[in-house]
Amino acid sequence: MARKNPGPSSQPNAAIDLTPLLDVIFIFLFVVIIGYAMAAQTAETQAEEAEIKAASRVAEKEAEAAALSQEVDSLRAEVDTLSDRLFDQTAMQEAYEGRLEDYDGEIIGAKVKIVTISCTYSAVDSTNRQIRVITPEEAWEPIHLTPANQDTGYDRLSRLLTAYITDHSDAVIVLSASSESVQRRDKLAIDKVVDGLIRTYDYVY
Repeated sequence: MARKNPGPSSQPNAAIDLTPLLDVIFIFLFVVIIGYAMAAQTAETQAEEAEIKAASRVAEKEAEAAALSQEVDSLRAEVDTLSDRLFDQTAMQEAYEGRLEDYDGEIIGAKVKIVTISCTYSAVDSTNRQIRVITPEEAWEPIHLTPANQDTGYDRLSRLLTAYITDHSDAVIVLSASSESVQRRDKLAIDKVVDGLIRTYDYVY
């Protein structure tokens, strides 16, 4: 079988020129490479922008968290202050209420001095207590009690009451220990002090 001549009749079996085809292929590859490069650059730019936005949001959230933390600390401090004030007011109110009850039940003459002793604990921290003493003349400074100093506080109460009793030996002194809002350990300690004074002085009841 005879082979057909791919070339023109004037140039039998001439070589095929591939240069134009290779040029087209290279141009196509060049376009593809440039397209991938531009896509990669765009993706990198978008990633950087997203990272910057994320960092900005994190910084904003951290600033908001810091502001909220400061606000919470401020509110806690305010609550603690108000709790302390409420504790003092409650203790004073209960001490005076106990004293009013003592006066309401008083049937003895003017030579009787009623000394009211109360011990109240904080609703926020039950280990924080204070002893208050009200005499006909004045209300004493409260004696603050904690687990670390309560024995010293009881001793101080005993010394102050002893001094008052000896200074008013010309009167009948009635020691009244309130049982309202008092912890058992404080009640036992105060009752012990009062009982000791009653046994020591014959004009103390």
